[in-house]
Order: sequence, then structure tokens, then C-alpha cells
Amino acid sequence: MARSLRFKKAGKAMLRITVQEESAAWRLNFSGKLAGPWVTEAEKVWRSVLRSGNQIEVDLNELTGVDAAGRALLASMHEAGASLRATGVENCALVADIGQARKKRKKHT
Repeated sequence: MARSLRFKKAGKAMLRITVQEESAAWRLNFSGKLAGPWVTEAEKVWRSVLRSGNQIEVDLNELTGVDAAGRALLASMHEAGASLRATGVENCALVADIGQARKKRKKHT
């Protein structure tokens, strides 16, 4: 089952979130910019899926930009157990940075 949510500003799509339910996991595909008001919308979608108790995979392959709030949301998702998947130099660096920050926090607790 897949559903796609598109968030638009002035007629132009800024973020598309596709939600796919697989056997024991959910996949969230983010396409566009995870920034500004779209971060709140993405968090609402994530939290609704999180309630299922199943594993969550976040696909960032089509992500074209992230602001500080978007980065913080991705870090929260990762901290809650979601796996972040990415290709491309920028998105892979983003995922690596989030993973390293989590390791540092665990090390100091």
C-alpha cells in the first residue's frame, strides 16, 4: 500500500512524501526540500507511522535540500530507530553526520 502526500507553496510542490507499508516495515520517501513548514508536515507523517510499532526506513535519495529543522527531524527519526537511506555525496554526508552525532551522544551517556 502506498500513498503520496504533496505539500505545495504558491502552486509549486516543495516536498513529496510517499508512504509505503511493506511486510514488517514502513518506508517514507522524501522528494524535494525538507525545510521550513514542510518539516512540521513531515514530522506529522513520521509520527503517524511511528505509532504502528514497525521498523521505519526513510529514503532520502530524492531529497534536494535540508534546513536545520529538517536535519533535527532526521536526527530524531534516527534516534527513535528509523534507518536513513541515501545516495549522492550530500545526502550520504548528511546521514553519516547524523550517525556520528548519535554515536557521540551514546558515548557520553
